[in-house]
Amino acid sequence: SYLFKLKFIAVPPEGDINFQKRTLQIVPGGYGENDILLGIKVPRLRKIEKVWYNTLSRANFEWLLRSPIHEYRAISGYMLAHKANKKNAKEIKDIIDNNIEYINNWDLTDTLVPKAIGKQLLDETDNNIYKTLRHYTKNENIWIRRIGIVSLMYLAKEARKEVVFKVIDDNFFDTFHLTQKANGWMLRELYKTCPK
Repeated sequence: SYLFKLKFIAVPPEGDINFQKRTLQIVPGGYGENDILLGIKVPRLRKIEKVWYNTLSRANFEWLLRSPIHEYRAISGYMLAHKANKKNAKEIKDIIDNNIEYINNWDLTDTLVPKAIGKQLLDETDNNIYKTLRHYTKNENIWIRRIGIVSLMYLAKEARKEVVFKVIDDNFFDTFHLTQKANGWMLRELYKTCPK
């Protein structure tokens, strides 16, 4: 863990860190205001992900997910999504559920949960999918609600329209703008597979 941490710290900020802070609302009064941003761009994080995703232990993933450093949480999310498959779906979902309060920005929800939660639900009945996702979408926490909605990504791509509509219908009047955007995103993905 220590050497892994040093790999990140050694990287100087890349590009316009102030733009990244505004985009992720890591500003006073923003939803990410308590985060620390190192300014490491996504392509570099993705390179690190491909090297380390199969090496780290559950304790390493959880340590990264609980960090106040935004990129540490992001890299943990990328690696967990990369690692997700049918065999380890339960373990990865447990890691997500046990650390859910740290998955607290749109980039973290959107890169981690479609594959780590949603894709693993494809073989389930619509009723079981709805029950699983309702656990997230009925939460008071805005990010947990978004987790439930963006988990629909692979279901929308597979034209599972009944369950997609049912989950979105439950959240249609959510007042948080990023919940509304997530609803629209999932409907657009569904439209691509069944435009009628």
